[in-house]
Amino acid sequence: MGQAAAVAIQEMLKRIDLQGWCILEGVIPSDKVGDISKRVQTAVEAKVTEEKIRGLGNRGGLIAFDQSFAPFLGDPRILGVAEALFGSHYRISFTSAQVNYP
Repeated sequence: MGQAAAVAIQEMLKRIDLQGWCILEGVIPSDKVGDISKRVQTAVEAKVTEEKIRGLGNRGGLIAFDQSFAPFLGDPRILGVAEALFGSHYRISFTSAQVNYP
């Protein structure tokens, strides 16, 4: 892992410690974001729920319905944060999507 990734991981861990969450920017390349966003939204919209009436859409187990984002789960920053939080025996075992409609 490079120095820049190590610094980014430490910054993300500080944010998680202070705020309980963090944003990892640039995990998905900007030229792929639009297509992946559309595919995820399609997967969410395929699930009919009462929540849509309230302007919410969600899809648990997203990776079973769309794998377009799967290659980016191996981003060194994601893996570095996961290892720092959970130790070396972590696993990404569940993915989900939530869409907040206007």
